[in-house]
Amino acid sequence: MNVMPGAAERARIVELLGACNRDGPVEVQALLADNAQHRSFRVAINNELLVVRLPVAATRSAGRVAAEAAMQSAAAQVGLAPPLIHMDPRDGARVSAWLEGEVLDAAALAQTQVAAELGTVIARLQRLSIDVPALDLRSVARDYARSFDAGGAGDVRHTTRIERLLALVDDWTARERAQVAAHNDLVAGNVLRHAGRLVLLDWEFAARADALFDVAMFLGLHDVPAAGRAALLASAGLADGPDLETMIEITQLLCWAWAGAEAARHPEDARARQWLSRLEASLPGVRTQLSIIVPAWNEADELPATLTHLRQACGEIGLQAEFIVVDNASTDDTAALARKGGAQVVVEPRRGIARARNAGAAAAGADLLMFIDADTRPSAQLIDTAYRAMASGRLCGGGALVAFDQPLDSLAYRQGARAWNAISRRLRLAAGCFVFCTREAFEAVEGFNDRLYAGEEVFLSRRLARWGARQNQPFEVLDRPAVVTSARKVQWFSRWQHLAAVATVLVFPLALRSRRLSWFWYTRPKARRRLPRE
Repeated sequence: MNVMPGAAERARIVELLGACNRDGPVEVQALLADNAQHRSFRVAINNELLVVRLPVAATRSAGRVAAEAAMQSAAAQVGLAPPLIHMDPRDGARVSAWLEGEVLDAAALAQTQVAAELGTVIARLQRLSIDVPALDLRSVARDYARSFDAGGAGDVRHTTRIERLLALVDDWTARERAQVAAHNDLVAGNVLRHAGRLVLLDWEFAARADALFDVAMFLGLHDVPAAGRAALLASAGLADGPDLETMIEITQLLCWAWAGAEAARHPEDARARQWLSRLEASLPGVRTQLSIIVPAWNEADELPATLTHLRQACGEIGLQAEFIVVDNASTDDTAALARKGGAQVVVEPRRGIARARNAGAAAAGADLLMFIDADTRPSAQLIDTAYRAMASGRLCGGGALVAFDQPLDSLAYRQGARAWNAISRRLRLAAGCFVFCTREAFEAVEGFNDRLYAGEEVFLSRRLARWGARQNQPFEVLDRPAVVTSARKVQWFSRWQHLAAVATVLVFPLALRSRRLSWFWYTRPKARRRLPRE
């Protein structure tokens, strides 16, 4: 990310400062915001600190820019906003006073006392008398819908939600309710605690709106406890009830549609897809697109980082996924850490990897399944490739070639890894650390064989391949990108132990039905040397 301004931005900053009679050496101290709408900087000039916001693209009308300036100026006069020093009417570029303080995150805003303070701020804002145009919900919603369609964002199963948004907005605006001054972007990051009071930042969407709009946006996009909700409404002087619930749904859908429109307008910007993914999660009744199932036995060391990686990867590609960790008789903190990481925990008390995988699939809410080991971290590209192959109907399932997180220090191990990848690709046998399939295919072949204690993914691969061939939906091992998994077993076991495990399976395949003979997969050496992940 380009943190400091380029030559053109620096020249624009100097121009704006000159327009508000600030002359002298300019020091750009920090980047405050960098998104699809604007880049904001803290600058110092003649011992004065200011905030300069530069629009990325001039997409707003002159009337809207003027309304924002009027709203921020009026709010600043009563201490609800940073003083606005200058705004360019052509594009909305602005210079505001810098206020020291703490920008509040979602957790801070959800506290009952803070929510009550915020309600007071909303009430004071709504009492301002400002002659500016009202927010036109109909035109805004339709603009977002058009951008969704034009950008092909319909891939994110949006049609029903867009129709619901337009219907709700049409019904609401037909009521012709009174409009009041509103911030219209009341979310975490836009509230500052300065000198003991709350100040609202970023007035980019300011306009008159329904009295419930700011409160509804805040409640719809934040996890606010009942006490905080009651305190917010009481101090704002607003009533709870069906109207508020309707407005909450409108603001949730509107913010989601905005994120979808941004993703369509700026396909190169990963942040827009991340916004869309996060807002998807806030919508009521949103169907999960992908269930990621992680079987885990005593994986406290690996699981937190794996869940963080998976969540970030899915967010990067805008995928609404659920994470299910199957606690397979762990004796450590696996279950607690899984819950802390935001995963649903399913308990399977009988040790067995196939049982654990099947238990996770039974709890899954999506039609597309992905089984990932706790020490495996597939890239966002791989997850996206596998998801799209299933969602499009091209594949019924598959796997990926395997790479390790550390170099293999033995020629035998390196040759073994190459041999497995060649066999895997040619015979379409997925490695157990990364298997994906549709629910339809999984249920048609009755899932993993829970009589097996190892090798269950190989037998599932063969059954899925046969089923997929009949449905014209092949089972395929993707050749790129490879899935990255841990090399820890190389550290835990000797080469002779690896050879013994392989030989046992080749000579006596029924050994896979015995947990004792499948010791290689169910043993954690007490004294083990582990390679750190790079």
